[in-house]
Amino acid sequence: MSAATRQTVGGAADAQSPNVIDAKTFEPITVDWPEVAESAADGIVETYGQPNEAIPGRLVRYANGSRKRTVVYRREIPHEFPQPHSDVVERLVDRRVPPPAPAA
Repeated sequence: MSAATRQTVGGAADAQSPNVIDAKTFEPITVDWPEVAESAADGIVETYGQPNEAIPGRLVRYANGSRKRTVVYRREIPHEFPQPHSDVVERLVDRRVPPPAPAA
């Protein structure tokens, strides 16, 4: 693993990496990804800039727009809602949820 490659483990995923990975580092990682994942990675980079983290299974970009982070996965993740389909992009946002009202 090169010094430029980053991986998050446990709670570290919430910490923003101050670094961005240059194209020479992450492009070789995505070159053999399935077309849908490579296209999604290209779109995220084109829209928000270079990723902050890059490992063979995923790219991560922090603080892009209103999102806390965007992750592009190499492999499609199956979902059943609202109907069966697969995704390669995961976007996370911070939302404040008020505590429940006290019982009367």
